[in-house]
Amino acid sequence: MSSSRRAVIYTRISRDGAGEGLGVLRQREACEKLVAERGWTLVEVFEDNDISAFSGRRRPGYEAALDLLGSGEAEYLVAWHVDRLYRRLTDLERLVDLCQKRRVSIVTVTAGDMDLNTSSGLLVASLLGAVARSEVERTRERVLAARKQKIDRGEHPGSPIPYGFQLVDKRLVPNPETAGFVQILAERVARGDTLASAGRWMASQGQKTVKGNLFTVTAVTQVLMRPRTGLLVDAATLAQARAQILSRKGSNPKARKFLMTGVALCSCGSTVRGAVDTHGKLIYRCGQRDGQREGHASVNAAQADDYALWHVAYRLVDPALITALM
Repeated sequence: MSSSRRAVIYTRISRDGAGEGLGVLRQREACEKLVAERGWTLVEVFEDNDISAFSGRRRPGYEAALDLLGSGEAEYLVAWHVDRLYRRLTDLERLVDLCQKRRVSIVTVTAGDMDLNTSSGLLVASLLGAVARSEVERTRERVLAARKQKIDRGEHPGSPIPYGFQLVDKRLVPNPETAGFVQILAERVARGDTLASAGRWMASQGQKTVKGNLFTVTAVTQVLMRPRTGLLVDAATLAQARAQILSRKGSNPKARKFLMTGVALCSCGSTVRGAVDTHGKLIYRCGQRDGQREGHASVNAAQADDYALWHVAYRLVDPALITALM
């Protein structure tokens, strides 16, 4: 091969739990060896570490590689395997379009060369993509089956241990060192403390999330709204804390003013919608009453929302629901 031939390398790994990038490093070394053996000029190396090609998430390295190839700066795209490039049909179609417009060839360390400018190359690419997608689906099925099996045995399924709990004999149980803070956190929110204030109180007590971060508004919300928290906090306090959280979300100026528009039903079977009565009060009224008040809903929106929020909050501490969601 002529040394004038130019190549770019793309490496990717879906999961890098240790954050060391060793998977993409091994791919890079193998790809660089292939480029050197063929006598090509290596233009650039692109990588996406800890990003799946199946999830649909944007891959900055992949996008940059395609942009460079699209500009005509290289003729070969080198990867460890085609499943590093695509696992979805939509991604393959985009790659085919690029290869046909710019006469780019795909070269892999483990699956050989692919010319997407030919019918046979397209067939091979489609088959390899289908196999890759099937492997992802089978892996997902195995993971879900293993998770369900652990849950059925009463064991922790393997996700991060939530704050306030510890793992004992493969089962989640209250952590005596942190469970009490969850109860106090709920009490503070229930009595009207802001979520930010509750988070600052946790920081003043030297408490951090399971990832070692400060308790932000989001973190406080996640702790109090997760189903398992019902095992750490008494039902009445937790229901009130959750109602406070839900009501504050409803007060967000960017959020809907009416929680139940299009959800709650009038006795006639039609959905209600939010409105303002002649006294300037927010109400829910039937959207199909056509000027006829009799037999159609017209209720105070604030009272209806409070009623709904409290019932949602109490439902979230229902032991049966907690068990089902664990």
